[in-house]
Amino acid sequence: MIIYDTQFINNYYKTLEHEKLEPSIQSLLNTLVITINNDLSLNNYEQETDNKLKKKSKYKKYDNYNGSKDFNLLNKYNKSSVIQTTSTSVRKVPIDKTKINIAKSNIKALLNKLSPSNYNKLEKEFLVIYNELLESSIEESIDELYSMDNYIIDYICYNNLSYSSIYVNIFFSLLAIYNTKNYKLENIFLYNLLKEKYEDFSNFEKYIKCLTNKDNNTNDEDEFSVNKNNDKYKCFVIFIINIYKKLFVYEFENVEAHDYMSNLFINTCIIEEFILLFTKFFITNLQIENNSAYCENILEFLMTIYIELFKEIRIIKKIDAHLKLYETINLLLVNKSNYICFTNKIKFKLMDIQDKYKKYILV
Repeated sequence: MIIYDTQFINNYYKTLEHEKLEPSIQSLLNTLVITINNDLSLNNYEQETDNKLKKKSKYKKYDNYNGSKDFNLLNKYNKSSVIQTTSTSVRKVPIDKTKINIAKSNIKALLNKLSPSNYNKLEKEFLVIYNELLESSIEESIDELYSMDNYIIDYICYNNLSYSSIYVNIFFSLLAIYNTKNYKLENIFLYNLLKEKYEDFSNFEKYIKCLTNKDNNTNDEDEFSVNKNNDKYKCFVIFIINIYKKLFVYEFENVEAHDYMSNLFINTCIIEEFILLFTKFFITNLQIENNSAYCENILEFLMTIYIELFKEIRIIKKIDAHLKLYETINLLLVNKSNYICFTNKIKFKLMDIQDKYKKYILV
């Protein structure tokens, strides 16, 4: 009679220790793991029944991390393990992307769950998983990191107007991980992807849509598609403004690590140039025949910028001191008859901005 004691099990295990599964079976198992991680019902962090499935010990050392402080507790990451993005180490074994795919799936799931109410709870988990993805991707496949960073940037730039502030916090927290690893900004995919999108968006006519074109002919796109497109890029405008607002606060309050973040391409000069270009784009289109509807859409973007800036009075005062935005609005209203596409809708929206100046700036 065979006795299944610990010695028997140990000896039997040793016979299997170096056995490898068939590639087809291994592939099926990997697919199963990824499917499970993509199923939100099986990854619900809010349910008490999932507590046994959580790897609490894995995240224990991050329990005191406060995402709202951004840089103050970043020493939790080990600087001695720095690996630059230009690493060219030779791989001695075939790439196993299972760990990377699981991390990517978890990041997507957490992004979908993020909201202002649960941000502080989920941010530390998000950052730990991203840090694992960063390390694994550098060791195995840097293209996987680029793909994930592209997904993250698209998600936080274009996704939700009301969540913009927490998405900006996520962006800064991710850059903070690279900061503690001594990365240069120009070597960070996240940074370069955002910069590329910003520079591309400066060609405003390419992205701001309207139901009718400049010849007053109907476009192929329907109203829903046009509004969806414009809402997407209003999200992007607010995201850029909120990044600048955060940098402004860092500078004003002399926050630690400001030297690193001050090198971001988004700064006072960039924001002023952005607003000036947008204003000139609007004024130019006011002088084009049969272009009123498009001008009203452009003004919607300008209104989005002004509304976001008025949330931080110190910023609008600083920008207006250089650009004289209030004077520009006054001139447009006084000389409205000189612009062929100046409508009553445009007039009342500009007067609304004018009233906000009188209430918050000119007091």
